[in-house]
Formats: sequence, structure tokens, C-alpha cells
Amino acid sequence: AQLKTLEERARHEAEQNVERMQGGVRPLAYGEVVQLQHLRTKRFLRVYTKKHANLQKTSRTVDLHVGSSNSWLRMNPLFKHKAQGVQINLGEQLLFESVKLGNNWSLNWACCRNIAKDQIREVNCAKPGRGFYVELYSRSVA
Repeated sequence: AQLKTLEERARHEAEQNVERMQGGVRPLAYGEVVQLQHLRTKRFLRVYTKKHANLQKTSRTVDLHVGSSNSWLRMNPLFKHKAQGVQINLGEQLLFESVKLGNNWSLNWACCRNIAKDQIREVNCAKPGRGFYVELYSRSVA
């Protein structure tokens, strides 16, 4: 019975995904859950809930994966004067909060230099995270 329920949910989700993809472009709003897909590899950003990041040991590792519930990110406003449900405009800063980890665990970026003085950058999931800007991106990717 439980397997049948899970199969029904998976079928329903697949139908909803097809409908949304055929629906074309629609505005995004704060509070919606999304998955960020890498254009070249077609993989999604995934947050490891139990593995610490390389540069910041208090953060969680983020990598590219085929997609799972660890890839779900909620778009929240960076500043408190914006509310859930309000449409997101280009150029606004927002936080991508991990749905799996919950409160205040958001995408973050870190930067440091190694022994050879090379600059190293890392995207991770931290508490609190940093804001990202919403920008249009259009480039054909081979």
C-alpha cells in the first residue's frame, strides 16, 4: 500500500513537472522551492547535510548531482522588508535556503589563498549564508 502511494506521488510530480515546463516563463516569488541546474552538465546543486565544507568547517558541502530532495532550495529575501509570496525582480539579492537543513542554512561562498598564494573559491551551505543577485543569463552552451 505504501509503495503504491509513493508511485502515485511520483507520477503526479512528473505530470506537474511536464505542465510547468510546457507553461513557459513565469515570474518567481519569495518562498518558492527551486533546483539550480548547471547548464553544461545538466546536474543540480546538492547540499550534503552531514559533510562539512573544505574551506569552512562550520559549513556544509555543496556539489553537482543528478537531483534529489537535497537539491531543493527555497528562495528567501535577503532583507526583511520583502515578504514571502512577493515577486522577485531582476537585480534583487536573495538567499537560497536549503529545504533539507531548514532555518538559516543558505548557499554561501567562501574565498581564501593557499600556500602558493592562489585564490581558492568555494560554494557551500552556511549559517548564515550570503545573498546572491538575480540576473538574466542567456548564452548557448555546447
